[in-house]
Amino acid sequence: MDDELSLSSSSSSSGDENDYIEQEEPLEFNIKCLFCDHYTSTHQKMFDEHIQPNHHIDLIDICRKHHLETFDFIKLVNYIRIKQILATNVETIIVDRLFDKDEYLKPTMEDDNFLMFDYDGEINDGNDDEDDDEQMNIMNISSVELKNICDKLSKEKLTNIIIELKGKLNDAQNDMRQMRNLFIEQQQSDGGDVIKIENNVANLDEQSDSTYMDSYSHFSIHHTMLADKPRTLAYQDAIIENSSLFIGKTVLDIGCGTGILSLFAAKAGAKLVVAVDHSDIVNNARSIIIENGYEQTIRVVRGKLERLDFEKLSLPTKYDIIISEWMGYFLLFEGMLDTVLYARDHLLQPQGALLPSRCKIFLSTFSDCNFYENNIDFWNDVYGFDMSSMITDVTKEATVDLISPENICSAAEKIFDFDLISCPITDFANELSSTFEFHFKNDKTIHGFVGWFDCYFDSMTKLIILSTSPFAEPTHWKQTIFPLKEPILVAAGQSIRGEIRIGKNSQNPRALQIRLLLQQPILKLVYNIC
Repeated sequence: MDDELSLSSSSSSSGDENDYIEQEEPLEFNIKCLFCDHYTSTHQKMFDEHIQPNHHIDLIDICRKHHLETFDFIKLVNYIRIKQILATNVETIIVDRLFDKDEYLKPTMEDDNFLMFDYDGEINDGNDDEDDDEQMNIMNISSVELKNICDKLSKEKLTNIIIELKGKLNDAQNDMRQMRNLFIEQQQSDGGDVIKIENNVANLDEQSDSTYMDSYSHFSIHHTMLADKPRTLAYQDAIIENSSLFIGKTVLDIGCGTGILSLFAAKAGAKLVVAVDHSDIVNNARSIIIENGYEQTIRVVRGKLERLDFEKLSLPTKYDIIISEWMGYFLLFEGMLDTVLYARDHLLQPQGALLPSRCKIFLSTFSDCNFYENNIDFWNDVYGFDMSSMITDVTKEATVDLISPENICSAAEKIFDFDLISCPITDFANELSSTFEFHFKNDKTIHGFVGWFDCYFDSMTKLIILSTSPFAEPTHWKQTIFPLKEPILVAAGQSIRGEIRIGKNSQNPRALQIRLLLQQPILKLVYNIC
């Protein structure tokens, strides 16, 4: 094997210093793709001739960009195989570091030749021969270390760990359900109801909420959402690719709009789908459902979900699955999560599924001179007039726009992680808070902060991720930008740390107020999303 891996050989019959160096022939294996059943004989063919043209990602470039090391690459490969990750979700997985657990050092496929790829050699390509020899030695050492780790993580031990963790997870979920039920019973025994929770959108009367509801009556907003391929395809994949879990089940679709999610569920084999919406779009939804022949499976109901009497409507009072596309800008804008969590507490079977089941919010920093000049500095000289007094108002509003990945200045901080199966509805009535710290390897001019969210359909057999990250395919949510009045200059090695607080607008629970309290440098920033 050592001879096969030799990078060069010298002629023994000549003492000439200019002996020619043989070109290394690529080692041939039977290599299976990470995303389909295609095989190639070399890693170069796998990356260049198959993955890049067919799955439309440059895997090595993505790994290099996010500074993955050899062990990271091994974990990533095994994680992708275990979770059957789609190629479009790989960068999101890397940004979120979902693969970064020692258990994923254990190969999941016998004789997985994908793991034989010389990752260190590839990312350090261009070094001289001495460096190449050093990299080969490092690779050999890493292989020994990997074998020792894999030996320790025996199949029996891993199985026991998984069983133990699943048991703890089930216990925790049962405890949360009992706590929710106890809370609901207590509210009802006091003559109240969950609807009485402060700052909950259920408290809005018809007149107060009419503007919001009317906005969903027009076809244009539904065209925007349906044309958003990452959004719609994520739901389609989560439902259709997990169709075995939908067959014969009852499904509740909250905020059904034109009925696309209900149609997916019916196509997947659901016994009954109840599609609820509070806007005039339900009339279109009924027509669409009839046009596609699903009127025997899908029942459309108009009304505010919290005020519907399902028993009087001759509908099930408990459902196996709840689906909803409730997310707004920066995840929580519009406050529709209140309705989804109300439905979870009142209408979901004890072991039922919620799609999506987990959501995370991320925050980072960005540097974009064009953005600053067009949106902030613009007001300093408007056709020769000073309008700089406008800047204060401009920087009180968060902006929804796309940020280029190359303008992101620091690693993303996960500031919130919501397990929608267990998180209490009361959490969202109060201000949410989290700390962050951004480190900078190089000198940077920071023009603002940028936030986004990811949604996980992980209650199904196949994990599907909907990401609104700058590193993912753009969605209609784009990113949420928090501009600075004056740029912050940071030097290499410095950091920016602080706290973010997200609360509902006191006058309108569908709107948000975000506060960024910086400790280094000391700065208080307040933004509205309305």
